[in-house]
Amino acid sequence: MKDQRTDIAGSLGPLIRGAEELRFEPGFVDRVMGRIRAEGGPPVVVLSAALTRQFWRLATVAAGLLLALGAYNLLGPGSASGQSVVETALGLQPITLEAAYAFDGSLDASGFGESE
Repeated sequence: MKDQRTDIAGSLGPLIRGAEELRFEPGFVDRVMGRIRAEGGPPVVVLSAALTRQFWRLATVAAGLLLALGAYNLLGPGSASGQSVVETALGLQPITLEAAYAFDGSLDASGFGESE
């Protein structure tokens, strides 16, 4: 079986290397697109234009949601806790003396505490 594959690969190698590369002649795409436009066929949508249009639609919606969530985070229920705007934007919990004393300081190299 292996000899058979080697024979086939050996006989096809020169044919593949000697084959000329097939290409359309220059201007083929322009002629075809001109013919489609002249016949009044359906409009040809270029993929990049369609993707760009969809990106801008989604990007504007995402930016609006980002602003709305940021405003909610800054002005929402937790904003009256006396934290700064940065602490509120990052969602940091206020540090109290009780929380500092509750910390036992047993962190391993990963920063998550010792595993038991």
